[in-house]
Amino acid sequence: MNENELIEKAQVLCQEQNFDKALQTINKVFNINDRSYDAWNIKGAILQRLGQYENALRAYEKAIKINRENVWGWTNISSCLIEQKKYKEALEVINESLRKMNDFRLYVNKAAILIELNNYEEALQASEKAIDTNSKSSEAYHNKSHALLKLTRYEEALSAIEEAIKLNSGEIKSWFKKGIILLKLDRLEEALRVYDKAIDLDSENSELWRNKGIALIDCNRL
Repeated sequence: MNENELIEKAQVLCQEQNFDKALQTINKVFNINDRSYDAWNIKGAILQRLGQYENALRAYEKAIKINRENVWGWTNISSCLIEQKKYKEALEVINESLRKMNDFRLYVNKAAILIELNNYEEALQASEKAIDTNSKSSEAYHNKSHALLKLTRYEEALSAIEEAIKLNSGEIKSWFKKGIILLKLDRLEEALRVYDKAIDLDSENSELWRNKGIALIDCNRL
């Protein structure tokens, strides 16, 4: 197999959740080309899924050394740090990368980090920057809605989450967020319909059932 075929095979194995085999496959690429930016990023992603965070970070850093202008290396490093709840380190990476490039994915990650750090005003600003850069990002609208919810700006939060749902109606967390906002607005019947929709998408989600129960109690149906 050549380099591209090995990369494609590794990606297929990742989709099949066969990460050990995917790692073996992507490592073969480096015998052909040890400066493959894509291969190092894929290796990092595999190692991250395997919980080998330090090795994943080293792979992502190798990718960045090969191409410092490509956004994926930077977003992957920040995502890996976020997964480890190393939010301040992740924010430093994002801010460094934003000095080099202006990409909506960096602003999406920045907003997510700032939400975890309870800095909702700046999270809102980062979300709006992401939307300004790419108005088709459902994740940017989701983060904007979350920040507005925490700032108790419920009507604006509802508008933002509805935009997120328009862009990606299959995202459970957006339906879940919409239900929470509607409960805050005392729009209980609407919240029930939203939770029913979300449960249709994910009937095993206990949080959805719990929040539906809260809405039913508030509607005096239980």
